[in-house]
Amino acid sequence: QNDLELGGSLVAVPIPLEDQADAREVENAIEICLERARREGVRGNAITPFILQGVKDLTKGKSLEANIKLVKNNAEFGARLALHLQRLPAKL
Repeated sequence: QNDLELGGSLVAVPIPLEDQADAREVENAIEICLERARREGVRGNAITPFILQGVKDLTKGKSLEANIKLVKNNAEFGARLALHLQRLPAKL
C-alpha cells in the first residue's frame, strides 16, 4: 500500500457509556422488527427505514437518542483527530 501511496485507517469510537441505550432492549426490538418485516414482506431498500422506525417506536425513542449522540461523538472525535493529524510531518 505505501509504495502505491494508498492507505487508510479504521478508527472505532464506541458510544460513551452514559449515552448508550440498553443493549437487550434494542436487540429485542430489532428481532421483533425483523420478524414483522418478514411477515409484512418488507424487502430491499425499504427494510432499513422500516427497522429504524420500529426500533425507535419500541424503545420509545431511546435508540434514536443514542444514535444521535453517537454521531455527534464521532464527529467531535473526527475533528480532534484531524487537528492532531494536521500537525504531523507530511512524510513519516
